[in-house]
Amino acid sequence: MREFAAIIKTEQGIWAQPLITDSCLSCTQTGCTKRGKAFSVANPQQLPVHTGDIVRIQAPVRHQAAQGITALLFPLGAACAGYAAAGAIAAHSGAAASEAMRAAGVLIGLFTASALVFIFSRGRWNIAKPEIASIIKTGGNAAAPAQ
Repeated sequence: MREFAAIIKTEQGIWAQPLITDSCLSCTQTGCTKRGKAFSVANPQQLPVHTGDIVRIQAPVRHQAAQGITALLFPLGAACAGYAAAGAIAAHSGAAASEAMRAAGVLIGLFTASALVFIFSRGRWNIAKPEIASIIKTGGNAAAPAQ
């Protein structure tokens, strides 16, 4: 996620446009093609944000932790489960569990879990909006603060 964004709309929610390069911080053009796609942001600190302000945005900390658990620990746990399942399948079939069979179980568990994380992360599961952490530069309409 980009760190800086320009506030482009404060009516009916706060909308920001990410600043792709550092030169965008000093740019005053609003229709620049080097800026990213606009998105909605939350203002939990109730900062006085106005159209044209440059803000620093961040993801909520609890969502970053949940992302780390799902993206790292879930595939690792699935790989361990694949290792154990390979031994159980071999014992159930009456054969000895070889290292190749256990390695295949680890790889199947790892790739299956990674594919599931990839598929679900591409969906529209945006549970929380990015948050405004601070105002970097004011530069817009100071008449009507955003709520």
